[in-house]
Amino acid sequence: MLKKIIVKIFLHVFAKSVIFLSKRDKSFQQELNQLKDGFVIKLGVWNKPELSVSIIKNKDHFNKTKTSEKPDLEVYFKNVNAAFRCLSALDGLEEAFAKKRMFVVGLISNALIFTRLSMIVEQYLFGYLICKRIMKKPPKINLLLKIKLYIYIALKGLYA
Repeated sequence: MLKKIIVKIFLHVFAKSVIFLSKRDKSFQQELNQLKDGFVIKLGVWNKPELSVSIIKNKDHFNKTKTSEKPDLEVYFKNVNAAFRCLSALDGLEEAFAKKRMFVVGLISNALIFTRLSMIVEQYLFGYLICKRIMKKPPKINLLLKIKLYIYIALKGLYA
């Protein structure tokens, strides 16, 4: 039960971070430009709709959405434990895919873009020392933007 709550919080923090970075980080925006406008990504735990978030690309940045249309890319963790391990930086995305703890519904090219976007988000959220352990080559980030991201998440809360 506790892991479900933590996973729900992590998913919302991840979505807020994607939204924030899509408007401010240059490397994030370069990856984002490869996706079409109206591109919807759904991230969650398989067969648990309460443990999922959807974000949509509008005019070169992401917004949170509750759209009922079919997402362009769906990324699911197989269970709550797999989601907890990946979202809390115990495992990296590559390891989660390799150990079949998560799967993707959609084009593999879009999944690769999502993976690169996620690695940027993880670098901002977890820092270099943790990311060095879960990634082969952590991306470079802006320290001032990292501080702004933490303030944004703290002030906006999980539901704003």
